[in-house]
Amino acid sequence: MHAPLVRASVRLAATVIAAAAVGTLAWSPAYAAPAGGHDKFGPGYSIPDSDGHAASSHIGAYGPPGMAVYGNYETFSADPERKGPGAAGGFSDPKTVDHWTSSVTGRPVPDAHLAYASSIVGKYGQTRDAAQAAAVDAAVYEWLAGGTYGIDGARGKQRLAYPNVDPSARTTALGYLAEAKKYAGPYRLTVTPKVTQTPAGKKVTVTARLSGAKVPGIKVALAEAGKDGEHGQVTTGQDGTTDWEFTADTKGIATVRAMAANLPGAQLKILTPRDSQAQRMLLAGDTTTPSAETAIADAAPQRFTATPGAQVAVTLADSKAPAPTSPPATTPPPAAPHQPAMPSAQLAQTGSANTTWLIGAGGVLVVAGGGAVWAGSRRWHQAHTPDSQ
Repeated sequence: MHAPLVRASVRLAATVIAAAAVGTLAWSPAYAAPAGGHDKFGPGYSIPDSDGHAASSHIGAYGPPGMAVYGNYETFSADPERKGPGAAGGFSDPKTVDHWTSSVTGRPVPDAHLAYASSIVGKYGQTRDAAQAAAVDAAVYEWLAGGTYGIDGARGKQRLAYPNVDPSARTTALGYLAEAKKYAGPYRLTVTPKVTQTPAGKKVTVTARLSGAKVPGIKVALAEAGKDGEHGQVTTGQDGTTDWEFTADTKGIATVRAMAANLPGAQLKILTPRDSQAQRMLLAGDTTTPSAETAIADAAPQRFTATPGAQVAVTLADSKAPAPTSPPATTPPPAAPHQPAMPSAQLAQTGSANTTWLIGAGGVLVVAGGGAVWAGSRRWHQAHTPDSQ
């Protein structure tokens, strides 16, 4: 099963990919954020803290080109009222968390909010752009801190309203929040063929589906396994679907693999401080790559041997279930006619069985005729003989 060339225009048929991932934004910020800008903590802006102390707080990411929290990764605070990362005494390696309790409200956060925050930090957090970093920071506080630090809370609005903070940060943050609610994971990719068997050389359609919302702009790679297998890449449209078709060129099993690479992570990865009074930090740039595969069997004509009376199941290429097949009935030979016992003395058989019966019947008639002649002769003799003296 091969294709000598990767087709420039992939034939589209029915590979349905309902992609629930963030690809092309469904919205556009009204204001283009200027690139660059950072303080000693990282990309973002120095701002007063909640008590009004100038330049004692930060909105944005923690990381290069500012302080290093975890190598070259950018990180984001999830606990605005705790001590900053500089007072953490170090951090653990990243780990995934399934549940979260806000350190601001003291209440558990809905699990969906973890997926929303992960999607935003995973896709947009690894940046050196100050306004974008500030927007991610504000969005994280909305999903994981809440209360006064929410996007429309008193402190949340104040942090984005300082004159040195680019006004695009709030517009961008609102866009991130809307996007995450619509497109965040988790994601699961499945591939299902339209048929499970097909003759070699016939076009085959498979359906790939990425669970979740329908998202445009997601690139999905599909390929038939093998050195010469056909492959291609397609992109989801506005309805979150795209089509792909390939030709199974040789006999055997065709295995089709699909992969949607670099989707935003759907689970939070956090760095835990050694000092429990310090902030937990979210790791930026986490991605996930769901994949799946399916197999289509060649349905070439099948040879089989059956003994009389055996039931044979043959799977047909255009049938959904095996069709029971019985061997043709065998007509028994006609029964031999009944033959009476032959006389003990008989002539040698030089002809058919009918000849034997004719000879036998003739013999009987000769004997019967001879007896009749003898009886008639005797009566005539008695009639013409005089009485005895």
